[in-house]
Amino acid sequence: SDIAMLDKLSARDQGKGLRVVSVSVDQDTKALWDFLRSRKVSYPVIAAYATPPTEAAAIPERYEAEGIPAYYLIDRQGVIAHQLSRSITETKKDLEGLLKPLLASER
Repeated sequence: SDIAMLDKLSARDQGKGLRVVSVSVDQDTKALWDFLRSRKVSYPVIAAYATPPTEAAAIPERYEAEGIPAYYLIDRQGVIAHQLSRSITETKKDLEGLLKPLLASER
């Protein structure tokens, strides 16, 4: 699953500068938190539609996701280097290949 893959990457590459952050667009935040507790996800998850609303509610519109899930690889300068949509594991996208040059970058 994508969650297992992100967990693995986060644990392996966080010392190299990788930060994995997930933004959930689930409307049922109780179900989201229950799921996360059962999975013990190792990276932060932000609920875009938390109650009461937070500034995270602007994230889905700001990034104009073209599908769920959507992935944004952001370089060290804060610039979006790659945008991917749909499941990485199902579409067999080479996420590690895209991350490698970003992690190797000094800046």
